[in-house]
Amino acid sequence: FVLMNRETSEPLYDACVVNNVSGVWDLSKLLVGLGHERIGAIFGPDTASTGLARRTGFARAVERLGVGLSNTLTFSGPFSSSTGFQGFHYLWEQRPTAIFCGNDVIALGAMSAAASLGVKIPEDVTIVGFDNIPMSSWNMFELTTAGVALDEMAITAVGLLMQRMEDSDREVQRVVMEPQVTLRSTHGRPRDTASSNS
Repeated sequence: FVLMNRETSEPLYDACVVNNVSGVWDLSKLLVGLGHERIGAIFGPDTASTGLARRTGFARAVERLGVGLSNTLTFSGPFSSSTGFQGFHYLWEQRPTAIFCGNDVIALGAMSAAASLGVKIPEDVTIVGFDNIPMSSWNMFELTTAGVALDEMAITAVGLLMQRMEDSDREVQRVVMEPQVTLRSTHGRPRDTASSNS
């Protein structure tokens, strides 16, 4: 077998994974570059390798960029839309200008919560996700996110599996794919900055 998009703490198995640290770094640079200083985050579970890597990577990235991430501006839960919905309601009481979501499904839940509260995206708040699932590009969402091509990841994983089947004793391989940020319609400058520039 081959691990795909997940991995264990010990490198015992072939794996094809995304460079989550690189992806959250690029998203952090985007947010800080737009002028966001009050940034919130809705994370996935630390029990998943992707959830843990994105949480720790994002916190370190915004700290390195001079903004930081307050514990009061974070929320976590399963990789589900309900986590995004609940997380947005929790964070919005503190009025962040941007929210990073641990994956696109969480982000779509956050966008649903924003709509239920009459909060406009990106005019009132920027929301970004991770994974670039097909639904993120739908016209009703147009989510700014980071991710890799899933078909490319699948082909790579199958290649690793075939190599393992041909030579079960070969050295374990770990292929790391670099994500790209896809800019769509859910990011913008902070409210105060945008209004002062208009």
